[in-house]
Amino acid sequence: MSAKRVLIIRGWGNDRPAGHWHRRLAASLRQQGHVVAYPQLPNTQFPVLSDWLEVVTRELELLAEVNKNELVVVTHSLGCLTWINL
Repeated sequence: MSAKRVLIIRGWGNDRPAGHWHRRLAASLRQQGHVVAYPQLPNTQFPVLSDWLEVVTRELELLAEVNKNELVVVTHSLGCLTWINL
């Protein structure tokens, strides 16, 4: 199995605290050999869509530099709407 590229886009109010399921997921996927991007999105309490889209777009560009393997996107909360808008 080849390493997948994984992008995790979390939602409103999530500042990636220790122990959060997103962080555990990212760590587990990395341990399995996948390339994982789990960006800190700006202003999580009062998000601005254009700011979040800019970060997600940049992460996708970086993931594309790694390889062309399958891309898996995991979204939650406002991360879902961010992905839909992208």
